[in-house]
Amino acid sequence: MWKYLRMICAIIAAAAIAASVFVAIFLGMVPFWATLAGALLFFALSMLFKFLQEEREKDAGDEPNDTDADDAPATSAAAPARAADAEKEGGNNAEDAEGAPRD
Repeated sequence: MWKYLRMICAIIAAAAIAASVFVAIFLGMVPFWATLAGALLFFALSMLFKFLQEEREKDAGDEPNDTDADDAPATSAAAPARAADAEKEGGNNAEDAEGAPRD
């Protein structure tokens, strides 16, 4: 629920910023400043809803629903390369990772 309120407030804030230009041209400076104050209010509300969403997720133990590469399982394409690096570092090779001989 907080996520949707956050998106709605952010869209309203962006629309108010865009509308403030036309308000300043056609209506004057006082309505312009009122429009900017409204945009600031909706921006602050979107930040409040973001905070509430993160608190709810932290309390519930939920992770954000991001599909990053960090969440990929260990059987990804990078797993064989990591295994080869581990063998090189701890294997029978007499050189360290930079290729210089060990003492």
